[in-house]
Amino acid sequence: MKINEIIDYCGQKVQRNRTTVTKYQCVDFVKFYCEQVLDIYKDLPELKNVWAWGNAKDWSIPNAQSKKFFDFLKPSEKLNKGDIIVFAPNSKDVLYTISDYGHIAVYMGIDDNKRLICIEQNYPNKTPISFNTHNKTCILKILRKKGDNNA
Repeated sequence: MKINEIIDYCGQKVQRNRTTVTKYQCVDFVKFYCEQVLDIYKDLPELKNVWAWGNAKDWSIPNAQSKKFFDFLKPSEKLNKGDIIVFAPNSKDVLYTISDYGHIAVYMGIDDNKRLICIEQNYPNKTPISFNTHNKTCILKILRKKGDNNA
């Protein structure tokens, strides 16, 4: 699937964790994106079941598996369409304060007010996949698929 095809999922919900208590979280959407668009499980399919960060904020911390697929960039770096953005816990965003667990979304562009346009799930609480805007000041970390240097 190409990145622009992910738009077809707006209004739907995806679940990639194994519990119904925390279903339809922002991390579920990003795992779906990693599988369907970035295809990171192709070479190491066993990671699909074992490679999992729990909360959105945990995605900002490189581990042995994640470093195989992603470059971890500072918030000041130039964003590329398709980058994964980890938002800092408790940061003041455009409309809402980010939760204690952080938030994670896929960067799609910038609006006329210089806000980030992202596609995501569970922002605000329990919403399906949709587009929203965010403040750049809320970025904790940017994850870019290794070898993807297209602006």
